Amino acid sequence: MAQRRAAGLCYNCDEKFVYGHKCKRLFILEVVPDEEDAAEDEAPEQDNSTSDAPAISLHALTGIRSNTYHTMRMWVNVGNVRLQALLDSGSTHNFMDSAVAAKLQLPSKRPTAMRVTVGNGDRVACSSLITDIDMVVGWTSFKVDCYVMDIGGYDLVLGVSFLGTLGPILWDFAEQTLCFQSGDRRILWAGIDRVPPPSLHAITPSGDSMLESLLEKLTALFQEPAGLPPQRAINHRIRLQPGIDVVAVRPYRYAHIQKDKLERQCAEMLHQGVIRASSSAFSSPALLVRKQDGSWRLCVDYHALNAKTVKDKFPIPVVEELLDELRGAKHFTKLDLRSGYHQVLMHADDIHKTAFRTHQGLFEFLVMPFGLTNAPATFQALMNQILQRFLCRFVLVFFDDILIYSSSWAKHLQHIHLVLQTLADHSLFLKRSKCSFAASSVAYLGHVISAAGVAMDEDKIRAVLSWPVPRTVRAVRGFLGLAGYYRQFIKGYRATAAPLTKLLCKEGFRWTSEAETAFVNLRKALTQAPVLQLPDFQRPFIVECDASGGFGAVLHQGEGAVAFFSRPIAPRHVKLPAYEWELIGLVQAVRHWRPYLWGRPFIVKTDHRSLKFLLDQRLSTIPQHQWASKLIGFDFMVEFKPGHANVVADALSRRNADDEQHLGAYAAVSGPVFTMFEELRAELAQTPQLDLVRGHAEAGTEGWSTLDGLILKNKRVFVPAGSPLVSKIIEDAHTAGHEGVQKTLHRVRATFHIPGDRGLVRQYVSSGRVCQQNKTDHLRPAGLLQSLEVPSAVWADIAMDFVECNTLNFTL
Repeated sequence: MAQRRAAGLCYNCDEKFVYGHKCKRLFILEVVPDEEDAAEDEAPEQDNSTSDAPAISLHALTGIRSNTYHTMRMWVNVGNVRLQALLDSGSTHNFMDSAVAAKLQLPSKRPTAMRVTVGNGDRVACSSLITDIDMVVGWTSFKVDCYVMDIGGYDLVLGVSFLGTLGPILWDFAEQTLCFQSGDRRILWAGIDRVPPPSLHAITPSGDSMLESLLEKLTALFQEPAGLPPQRAINHRIRLQPGIDVVAVRPYRYAHIQKDKLERQCAEMLHQGVIRASSSAFSSPALLVRKQDGSWRLCVDYHALNAKTVKDKFPIPVVEELLDELRGAKHFTKLDLRSGYHQVLMHADDIHKTAFRTHQGLFEFLVMPFGLTNAPATFQALMNQILQRFLCRFVLVFFDDILIYSSSWAKHLQHIHLVLQTLADHSLFLKRSKCSFAASSVAYLGHVISAAGVAMDEDKIRAVLSWPVPRTVRAVRGFLGLAGYYRQFIKGYRATAAPLTKLLCKEGFRWTSEAETAFVNLRKALTQAPVLQLPDFQRPFIVECDASGGFGAVLHQGEGAVAFFSRPIAPRHVKLPAYEWELIGLVQAVRHWRPYLWGRPFIVKTDHRSLKFLLDQRLSTIPQHQWASKLIGFDFMVEFKPGHANVVADALSRRNADDEQHLGAYAAVSGPVFTMFEELRAELAQTPQLDLVRGHAEAGTEGWSTLDGLILKNKRVFVPAGSPLVSKIIEDAHTAGHEGVQKTLHRVRATFHIPGDRGLVRQYVSSGRVCQQNKTDHLRPAGLLQSLEVPSAVWADIAMDFVECNTLNFTL
């Protein structure tokens, strides 16, 4: 740093440091599509309607075996690698799984966006073609050509193109044997499944029956786990902060009726092997929590332990970003893990830290318990590692909620098989009652997902619609928290909810007709929310924005809306010209949708014609420089769209325009608005001592007058000095800013005439607790305490001291 200072260089870059220097920090992220996507994008799709086009059966593609379907599994050798092959008379050509092809590293000839037709009519992508593969079946060698694609359950599929080279064959599907003549030799092949397993019930080769067959094959996946989970690469760790040795908390006292339930649950977990007796110095209290079905669940209060634990920084997925991956999906399967956290082992060095105490004794968890601060991050990391090769291709994972999505039925069966088999291989178990298979619409993470797009969950909407009228700040906060989760579905959500948001201010809760209207409108907007279109990142995005009393924008591709954006204008921007309003609205909308727009060209449409030349004109003011600089790095083009055509964005921005257009006038009012005139009218009518004042007012002498039952003095409302409303008026005027006597008196006199008001205001301000606690004294300090002089004789001086004690000290 000393060398850089001597050379006049910036500490963070290699440029000369001058006043106003800013380091260049521009990062470009290049997204490289995988081979399947690249093959689909680079060339138009070929027409596979000819008779020699490759076709594969649905059973072969998905890896789901059925006893009534004519197939046979065999072992084959390619080089030194032993592979499992399916002899399938329903497939026209030979196919190899893409993972096996990558492992063998065979030279491939890539076709032009080839599509393979599945038996049910679906068409799936084929990444490449491998020719002249040396394959050995039994003791016989063959040369075969294979199309490379994702196949569930098999390494190879040998179709009619291979079977046709064998000549006349005798195929016994019941015995799983195939016999053919090769020269002067008679060759017999036996399948792996020589004796087929008995079928539970008759299954027809349809899509639904294949799914049933798959689920029956993996029945063990839905059973209760027995014993501890296997050792995996990720176990849960509890890393304590430096200097923390032991965390021990006293146990809670339990009601007598809960002790039996606590003992029973501990006994069950001991039998399952989830917990064991402990002698640890750590201790956390256990408690019972009632579940929705009325039963009890044992929980451990790890608050004290969590407060001493180093927090992980593992990134948790964002729901909105996950849903963006579902474009084009038509079939959905949702999986829910059974006791997901208990399927993760604790690290051996941290088991003793999970100890919890009951009236029976001390126990500790061998698996990851609920309630630990870093448990969600550990579980998400484990699921990401297990399903890594499927993520964002056809699987989304949010903790223990797994979503499988596919664009065709054939692919969906294949994807389900791959995911379920992977979970079974890692000994992860599912809860069948919470799973949903092959649905056209599914509820996932509070949203309803279908081929049409993303909509709100009706159960959540029903909770909002039945919400009672809030009467406290806490109730308003709860309602806004639930309704705000769906803000992306509602046009002008911020403007609609603004009166309710104002109620959350400190000492600002006052339920008014405006708040009532906002509450009703927000509930109504939730019932009419549209289904948002899922983004297609292969098509250009269009941003339509407008600023008229507020900022509004809509992001869309074609007809359907992808997202809405609405924000009120900040008070500091109210007096800016219309051009800067439109510019700020444009910048805020683009930055809000940065994940969609960064790195790709898009179009901005606005009804402000001058913004069309934003990228070419000279910016004349510093605020324009500031806002325009925030658009650096975005690739966009601005187009003019007349206001009568810019309907959606204009409606979003004008949602609260009637209120916002007078915002400047409201900001200029320095006096508060009071709601106590009804009480004052009643007091004036019932106070006989005011007859003289009332007479002056009715006669109109010396500036006195009457208006709507009130007495006015110089056009200000008269309030008697002894009225109980005086203290309330002064309190409201002072708490508006906790300012001094003069400004408080100015606010009072702007509306009211109170005899002797200066003395009353001075007395209130000097005795205000808030001002005395928070305001400093602006007078010069009085200096240090001085000691008293030594008296020269008895009773010559008498002094009193209250410093540091409340006793009286007399000096004699």
